[in-house]
Amino acid sequence: MSQGVNMTRVKGAMMSAYSVVGEREQGTLEPVLTTPVSRAELLVGKAAAIFIPAAALGYLIFGVFVAITQFAAAPAVAAAVRHAPQLPATLIFIPLLAAWAIWVGLAISTRVTDTRVAQQLSTLGSLPAAAVAALMSFQVIGPTFGLAAALAGGLLAVDCAACLAVARLFDRERLITGARPSRGIPAPAAPQYIRSPGEVTAHRKGELKCRRL
Repeated sequence: MSQGVNMTRVKGAMMSAYSVVGEREQGTLEPVLTTPVSRAELLVGKAAAIFIPAAALGYLIFGVFVAITQFAAAPAVAAAVRHAPQLPATLIFIPLLAAWAIWVGLAISTRVTDTRVAQQLSTLGSLPAAAVAALMSFQVIGPTFGLAAALAGGLLAVDCAACLAVARLFDRERLITGARPSRGIPAPAAPQYIRSPGEVTAHRKGELKCRRL
């Protein structure tokens, strides 16, 4: 059952890591950033476009696994799979882990400049949450309903917080120019004209003539 969870996590991490830095390398990011949409709307749109196929792939693999065990395995194995506590936990954790991997990938993709580096870091960043699901799948941690509900609630809160954090990291000017925007730095003063000693003397003579007149 962990195959669906892992495939969802890897798919979400790889696609989200490419979503920003990949467009910047291809030159298609600047037209997207000039559209009249907010940062949150743009990121939610990218996340949704990745989340739907990633979660669908995870559920597809999970459904194929359950179907094979029910129709091709021994009756004892089929009954064990139907009554396994990991079954409902997997159904819950597939979308939550997909969302976590996507937000991690988007955060990394907005900060790096190479697609391969972004994909590698995104895959590593999605491992901690998937490790807990793997421990539950292999019964290292008892997959009780209370524990699964607590972990799911915590992961949901983390996903919402990650959405807000990634929106703050998303800087349009930095993504276009590749440099941090200059904020709070005063503009340099205009250079002052320095007169030569001869010009100063001539100016003073002119002032004296004006006073005499």
